[in-house]
Amino acid sequence: MASLQWDPVNDSSVVGYYIHYGRQSPGQASSCAYDDVKFVTTSSGPVTGLDTGSFYYFAVSVYKWNRKRLLK
Repeated sequence: MASLQWDPVNDSSVVGYYIHYGRQSPGQASSCAYDDVKFVTTSSGPVTGLDTGSFYYFAVSVYKWNRKRLLK
């Protein structure tokens, strides 16, 4: 398990965050081409089901009420 925490976005239209993760780098800056994604409503969250001893990449994006994702 990995426990992630980040600074919240100070915007009233933010309804949650997507945690993107996977074992391979997406290969491009600001890319969200990861294997899996998890939605959380706070600026932290656990990611379970990870293989012990494996290296993972993580990114977080913002989900706003108008359904736009903004990379954080």
